Amino acid sequence: KPSVLRASPAEPCKCILPDGFEGNAQTLRIVSKLTVRALRQNNNDVTQPPVRDYRRGLDLTRGSLLAVSKYPWLRGDHLSYSKKWGAYDCDLDTLLWTLEVDKETYRGRVEAQQMDRSLDSKIMDWADDITYAVHDIDDFFRLGLVPLNELARIGTPRNEFLEYAMSTVDFAMSTADEATRLRKYVESWLGLFPERRFGGLPEDIAKINGLVSSLIDLFISSTALEDSQLTIPSSVRYLNAVLKQLTWYYVIDNPALATIQAGQRMMLRDLYSHVYALASVHYLGKPDNVARLKSKRRIPPMLRYYIDYTMDDDRGCKVYTTDEQRMVRGILDFLASLTDGAVQRLHARLSGEPGISILEPAIAM
Repeated sequence: KPSVLRASPAEPCKCILPDGFEGNAQTLRIVSKLTVRALRQNNNDVTQPPVRDYRRGLDLTRGSLLAVSKYPWLRGDHLSYSKKWGAYDCDLDTLLWTLEVDKETYRGRVEAQQMDRSLDSKIMDWADDITYAVHDIDDFFRLGLVPLNELARIGTPRNEFLEYAMSTVDFAMSTADEATRLRKYVESWLGLFPERRFGGLPEDIAKINGLVSSLIDLFISSTALEDSQLTIPSSVRYLNAVLKQLTWYYVIDNPALATIQAGQRMMLRDLYSHVYALASVHYLGKPDNVARLKSKRRIPPMLRYYIDYTMDDDRGCKVYTTDEQRMVRGILDFLASLTDGAVQRLHARLSGEPGISILEPAIAM
């Protein structure tokens, strides 16, 4: 179901919510609305009991919010970024404040496809790319997961990786000569990789640290600001993109990690189903249902807090047409707030795993 502001329908969302789930949009929601920063008291009238209310959000500047959201539009509003958006429909008020526009102006930008990312977000994205391309492969090389030493010399491992990376990286090349030039440029850097596996010796540390320093210096020194735009040479961007594929090739797509990730996805889906069933008795039950009246105490406090917030948010969550959609947004807010360990503990409780003691604190985050 597309937003009323969208110029064209978005790709159908395989969930109850029209605006789905997206990490950048969730970040914007956390820092602007969900974070409880302080308890404020209104004691101006001494004849009345103090009015206490939570101060939500971090009071960040517009520039900071633009940077963390990365993609300042709603789901489906930018045709070139169909899989990326930076705000949920229920947080349109925050997005409009951040962009310093009203709804009509935003609608006009959507229809004309004149939205753009902020310079801060582009800088942050490039910083992320540098981290993924340098520090991740540094860590994984030390752990023995990415064999930089095998890529340091011409041979089958290097050729197989380059074929994979060059077929995976989405990079516009105008001619075959340009593709050859970029490959040679990448290979010149692969030749600087350590010649042997990391053994923890001083010379091993010096070699990998030297490579890390050289790459960071290249990525930073090649970056420039021209007419308020971030400019980076195509060869440097391409090298960065290929280096990021090392983590995918050797770690993320490794069967050992892939099976763990599959298990984690199953756990999250299972946990969502358990929490949905637990919450729906109270929030979606009939008003005179005895079970509904008794069920609220059974819901973890922070889950109640997040769902109650969406249920009571008539300014933002009014875009959702049903109580179920509001409840689901609250459930996703709750799940997104959990650490890995908390997810595992809560899943163990809700799935009835043995060994769970009533004396152990429940998930009361």
